[in-house]
Amino acid sequence: MMIKILCLFHFCCIFSLPAISQSIPTTRIEAGSDSSKWYKKITVSIHYQHGNILATNDFVRGENQTGSRLKDFNSFSLEAGKQTKGDKLWERIYQLPEYGVGIFYGNLNSPNEIGQPVALYGYFTAPFKRWKKVTIFYKFGFGLAFNWKSFHQDYNPYNYAIGSDKTAFILGKIGVSYQLGKHWESSLGLTANHFSNGAVEMPNWGLNLASIDLALKYRISPLPDKVEKEPKAKPLSEVYMVVFGGKKQTWFYDKRQTAPNKFVHLDYLVGGISAGFNRIISHKVKLGGGADFTYNEATNARVVFNENEVNKMDVPLEEKLTLGLFGSAEWVIQKFGVIGQLGYYVAGKTEKDPRPALYQRIGIKYHLFQNLIIGVNTRAYDFYRADFVEWNLGYRMKW
Repeated sequence: MMIKILCLFHFCCIFSLPAISQSIPTTRIEAGSDSSKWYKKITVSIHYQHGNILATNDFVRGENQTGSRLKDFNSFSLEAGKQTKGDKLWERIYQLPEYGVGIFYGNLNSPNEIGQPVALYGYFTAPFKRWKKVTIFYKFGFGLAFNWKSFHQDYNPYNYAIGSDKTAFILGKIGVSYQLGKHWESSLGLTANHFSNGAVEMPNWGLNLASIDLALKYRISPLPDKVEKEPKAKPLSEVYMVVFGGKKQTWFYDKRQTAPNKFVHLDYLVGGISAGFNRIISHKVKLGGGADFTYNEATNARVVFNENEVNKMDVPLEEKLTLGLFGSAEWVIQKFGVIGQLGYYVAGKTEKDPRPALYQRIGIKYHLFQNLIIGVNTRAYDFYRADFVEWNLGYRMKW
């Protein structure tokens, strides 16, 4: 019912806002005009999402206080952004993208066990294809979510999905927009959200949402009529080396306790070196591969329960070391990069390690002073289970 009402509202906006926008004074974008001032590039948008909590873990499927499947949810987002005008090369490469910040509020219909999450995030959106009034676009965002009712062994023992007070917030969207005038824009899209802490604190099954997104946007200054084509990219190569570190939490069932859900959580260090080669094949894409040498203190970890304490058992060093080879793809946005890698442990992994040999890495990075690299990645397995978070510092050389 709510979706029908909002679609009707959206439909009415399409036909009413052009008339409204005609009554608002506008300024044509021309070189040297005051439209180049920063405030002329501001956009403001409001979003409503309605969808489903995906049944990716037992907590969502019904192993919770209510004993029933967690299904639909509603959420709202408010965003403020900067609409680029093609003044820089990267803006023309991405056909006038927009970037900014937003705030998300979600009602997951389980306030006692999950809470009502709020997220602060940054986003980037750009067109796949733009016509005179219609645009097919994509969007992604990263941020921090809080206001959770996280797992607690005594007070919230079923919530294995969210094990910490704060989690990462990831947003992905594809959609279509329609220009309602020079300043107003309406859009409809499909949105996916992911919440997880990257196994920094356990349990960490995570939550995944899929929804329909209805949005209304206002631009202070209209888009330019034309965008210059970017020059053809010159193929380049680069080599890089990155050192990374972080922590991973592992939990052990406490056999001394008679009540269920009694676990002990222990923190372990992870770190290593990653080196690779990339071929820059376009303004937007790099392809390559490399190797990871990883020290993971949590691998094959074991503990001893004494009367009043829990002690970590000594594990041979060779059981904590692995060597992996990976293929890599990177999406480049000016000095930022979004990386995706698929790797395989070729040495060091033992039969005692329950993780599969195939692993994945997704993350973001930023280039300081052209060649210095900082970033954060999530190492994962089974394509959806976070293993640990890597904080990176490195250097590259291009030719």
